[in-house]
Formats: sequence, C-alpha cells, structure tokens
Amino acid sequence: MIAVLVYSECNGQVQAEVLWVDPFAGSVLNRLVIPVSPNLGLFPAHDCLLVSYEQHSESAPATDWLDILRLSDFSFVNRLQMDYRAHFNVSPSWSTFLPSPADNVIYM
Repeated sequence: MIAVLVYSECNGQVQAEVLWVDPFAGSVLNRLVIPVSPNLGLFPAHDCLLVSYEQHSESAPATDWLDILRLSDFSFVNRLQMDYRAHFNVSPSWSTFLPSPADNVIYM
C-alpha cells in the first residue's frame, strides 16, 4: 500500500486528498479529503498518518491543527490544536515529523 498526496480542481477550487493505493492491483483503497498545503507524516510502525495544517477564518486569527489518522482502517483518531506549525511548502523534501531513535515517539 502507498499513500499519495494528490491536488485536483473541483468546481474552481483546489482540493487536496490523500489516496491509499494498491499499486499491484491498480486500485485506490481509500481517499481522504484534507486541507490544502498540509504537512504530512506517514508512520506505518505506529499505524498513523499525521496531517498538520493552518485553518483560516475571516473573523479570527489563523489556527494550526494536527489531525491523527489510523492507517489500518483509514479512520480519524483525533484533532489537536497546535501552538505553531512549521511550514515547508516551498521545500517538501523536509518533513515536519520525525521518528525518535527509540521508535516509540514521533517528534513534531
């Protein structure tokens, strides 16, 4: 299984999705619409996908969020408000999330 970040246009708006793809069967197993310009962290050993993003509102300052999703059943686990989110949209080769050497913690 492979997780793929895909941007598409829907009714004149840009939409982002994470697709779980089985390349050997040539099929999409599941899709999840996520906020545009996210930072993603995929951690199969922890059975989780981390998605951090900024939510904008006309009446309030922007808010940073972290969504935690389970890989095994594609389910939503939790949404946490963050004090600050690192932005790496210019250089997506740098991840916001790193596994710890002990493999039981994920650094953000």
